[in-house]
Amino acid sequence: MRKIATLLLLVCFAGTLFAGGTADKRNKCNFFTKRYKSVARISILVPLCYQSNASCNGNYREYLHPQCSQNCGFQEAWAGPGGLGSPALGTYGYITRNICSRGELMDDLSVLMLPDQNGSQAAAASDKIEESLVTIANAEFIDATRTIQLLNISGHMVLQKGYGMQSKASFSVWRPTDDTTIQVEDTVMDASEVLRQLQIRVTDNGVVFSGNLYTPNIRQFFTIRETATEISVDFSGINLNVPIPASIPFDEVAVRIEGDGLPNNTGNLQTLSSKTQIAIDNKNILFDVYPNPTGNVFNIEFLNYNEGGMTNIQLFDVTGKRVREIFKGEMQKNEKRIFNADLSNLPSQTYYVYIESGGQKLIRSVVKQ
Repeated sequence: MRKIATLLLLVCFAGTLFAGGTADKRNKCNFFTKRYKSVARISILVPLCYQSNASCNGNYREYLHPQCSQNCGFQEAWAGPGGLGSPALGTYGYITRNICSRGELMDDLSVLMLPDQNGSQAAAASDKIEESLVTIANAEFIDATRTIQLLNISGHMVLQKGYGMQSKASFSVWRPTDDTTIQVEDTVMDASEVLRQLQIRVTDNGVVFSGNLYTPNIRQFFTIRETATEISVDFSGINLNVPIPASIPFDEVAVRIEGDGLPNNTGNLQTLSSKTQIAIDNKNILFDVYPNPTGNVFNIEFLNYNEGGMTNIQLFDVTGKRVREIFKGEMQKNEKRIFNADLSNLPSQTYYVYIESGGQKLIRSVVKQ
């Protein structure tokens, strides 16, 4: 599908991508696409520290050094012969405990929902809280059988629990539609462009496998270790044969591997919502939004029974973008206030009311019909 430059910029700002790398291989090269392509990413505010340009058949390598990213992490991606090490495609990266809150491609709500860390955790700023290495020894396009062979898929993923992060790796066969429709190299893999995929996601609650390339037989190639504070995953020796339907031109198909460390927004939202409900049930706060669902205007009723002080009430959309600052100011202990929020110029969707008050983070959702 078409992706205009301005739209891409908006998507980058709205996305929850924290740090990651992608490596792509196409069957052939042409005047507007290279055969190999890799991208390393951590921050939109930091220049690329190293880049190796590719010829049609040569390697492509990018990496971002910790010194370039305010010691938040490291990321490297490579593709093609002559890339880093022996694997033809790969990406390696990590995130440190020194999470730079608004430097990376994280939306506003993702930052706010990250768990607060205690002093001992915050002091160890250089320690890695997420690390991943994913590689493919070779991705072969077999023209005679219209099959792509992914040989020796391997990887290593580690996640420290309690930081609200996740580690994600994916191996995809996709059709970059911009390559043919508007003859611009397609670097954004939309869900509609994915033909086959294997995805591994590591969260505080364990390891999740998904994608139409996953079968129960694949589990035998994985070693998973879990302690009270850490989950690690190692895998190697996975070989996949991926047939391409006759309806899709074989030269229009690409292979991508991707490794990401990013906020676990789903889990963080569930945790924060649960803590909010507990605070309500324990009569620590009064926090209500009504009517819900709503049309254009709804009310936010709030009271902190235990503590007064600075109170900040904000409204976010489903992308995590802040769309309203409802209130920022002092509230007294046991002072009940009702605030109005107008959604008349905003689209129908789910919105999140986020409140910080008395050292507490609170959230409730409201649906505009």
